[in-house]
Amino acid sequence: MAELLFEAALLEKLAKKQSKSSKYLKEQICKKAAKENVSSQAYFLYWLCKNDIPSARYSKKLPSEIKAEAHRLMDRGDDKRAHGIYKKPKIQNKIKQLIIENRVIEPKPPLFTAKLLAEANANAKLYPLIYILENILRTMIIEVMTRNHGKDWWNKKIKDTDLNNTIQSKMKKEQMNPWLSNRNQECIYYTDFKDLAKIISNKPDDFNPLFDGLVGKISWIKQKLEELYLLRNNLAHSCPLSSKDRGLLETYFQNIYLVVDSLNEKIFKK
Repeated sequence: MAELLFEAALLEKLAKKQSKSSKYLKEQICKKAAKENVSSQAYFLYWLCKNDIPSARYSKKLPSEIKAEAHRLMDRGDDKRAHGIYKKPKIQNKIKQLIIENRVIEPKPPLFTAKLLAEANANAKLYPLIYILENILRTMIIEVMTRNHGKDWWNKKIKDTDLNNTIQSKMKKEQMNPWLSNRNQECIYYTDFKDLAKIISNKPDDFNPLFDGLVGKISWIKQKLEELYLLRNNLAHSCPLSSKDRGLLETYFQNIYLVVDSLNEKIFKK
């Protein structure tokens, strides 16, 4: 099978970000790909993702084995530093104020410092990644389980489990505070990453086919969700994330984001 060429527009964007010529980058990509024993297209896709350059259309054209190579590159713990792409996020204490719905919020030290304001801003930028991932996975589970087991799939497949007991407990506590809005009538909206990982890993017949082409299949997504669960909790409990954790969250988001096209095709185009 002939390899796809680099897309000129994407290569140009990457070159601009790296302050290098397109020709130089092509040479570097080919050299690094050979060193990593992957295709040049996989390394190109990997580098695009690490530089936050949208590449969904390019990725969609690639064979699953090339995309799997790119995922393996991104799964390494030291990948960003090893390839000179990583820039340590810095909390900027120069942030002077926060604007929420046209209300200006300024630091009032020593209790409310500029550092605290900067940490809040840094965490706020990560929250959308958690929100998107959790709801992509919830939608995926709903669609797959409904298609395979009918609309009453929760009662048929989850009701007699410890997970359901935990969810019911959460729902009862919520009902004790009727002045607050309920999350949702569906039980799955009371789950988090850890719960979603349990549902997926406990139903291999339903979910393994979605992750064909990825090393480990279900275990690939399960491992990521378990680590994301810890990061999610830190964000939810207002703890500032370290640069390492921020990088891990962004990497895992990219890893899962890259397989969304494949998931869409396997779930909705049957």
